[in-house]
Amino acid sequence: LVDPDTGSVTPFSPRATSGANLLFAPAGIAIDPDGAVFVADSFADRIVRIDPTTGAQSVVHDFSAQFGDFGPSDVGTAPQGLDLEETVTGLDRRDLFVASGDGLYRVSRASSSTFTSLLSADAVVQQGTDVAVREFGGDPSSLWVVAGGVLVQLDIGSGTALQWTGLDARNVYGVEVVDSTVLFTRAVGC
Repeated sequence: LVDPDTGSVTPFSPRATSGANLLFAPAGIAIDPDGAVFVADSFADRIVRIDPTTGAQSVVHDFSAQFGDFGPSDVGTAPQGLDLEETVTGLDRRDLFVASGDGLYRVSRASSSTFTSLLSADAVVQQGTDVAVREFGGDPSSLWVVAGGVLVQLDIGSGTALQWTGLDARNVYGVEVVDSTVLFTRAVGC
């Protein structure tokens, strides 16, 4: 944890009293407005939730109120990128979107269930290293993913992927969506 005012660095998780460390190769990170921190573990192929108060870690599981615990959410091989939707309704929680070695996944988190679905295994979205959610009218409409150093847009409704192949969209390292505007960085001179 880095304090932006003082620059001091303190252990966030695990802490001395927070329990076991479940992270082997942490990659992507997303912070829920409720404070929970989600981390993609690229070695163990799972998402770990960190309690912001205690630093305790837990693996995100698929769960049904009717059928119980199905075990760790299937987020593909070597997940790297992670983002949360902005808008939620009722008792639902923000869905997680994960970029992994074999595609893009959605972890839907309703009030009484959590389940994972593969959104796309299209070759252009494989080897994703970062992902950002774009919403329209309060619903996720597209995902922007960095895959193989190229920026790719996946329309969630149709499942079509558009690869941005111009020179201005190569060697991309990160992607972020701010107020429906896509921002990304790339290596210069590569």
